[in-house]
Amino acid sequence: MILTLLGLLFTAYFISRIGLGSLFTNRQAALTTRTGIWPDPAVRSIVDALSVYPLLIGAGAFAQIRVAADSLAWRRVGLVGLLGAVLLLGVLVVNARYAFGTVAVAIAAYLGAVRTAFRVRATMLATFGGFIFLFPLADAFRYAGEVRSSRGGFFGEYLANGDYDAF
Repeated sequence: MILTLLGLLFTAYFISRIGLGSLFTNRQAALTTRTGIWPDPAVRSIVDALSVYPLLIGAGAFAQIRVAADSLAWRRVGLVGLLGAVLLLGVLVVNARYAFGTVAVAIAAYLGAVRTAFRVRATMLATFGGFIFLFPLADAFRYAGEVRSSRGGFFGEYLANGDYDAF
């Protein structure tokens, strides 16, 4: 809970500096805003990470509280904390594909997606499918007013784009 509170403080600082509206802009506008506030890339990366990952770990703690609670009150605390963290994380990582993927897989794991062997396989297949099919679709909407026609087809997307080193 302490880590979640620290995460909330970092998130409040982050949003107060960049403004809530810049979370929903395209990639270049978001980067321009963040670069104007934190010109040093290392500082910018640290601030970005501190606004997301303590909340993600806190969401896991609330998921565990929800599962292990022996009273209805603690189950509710766990559920409310988990839902609040997930909603806030959804706003923070809406335009960052890698961070969104990391948060989505972690939340799925917290909710039981890796509890059995079958679920592990299904989660990994869904993650792999997301990398192959959803990332290219999401890439089409990352840039404002720009048509990305330099890549030839499905496989050209992976060969010509440095974002797919995980692939």
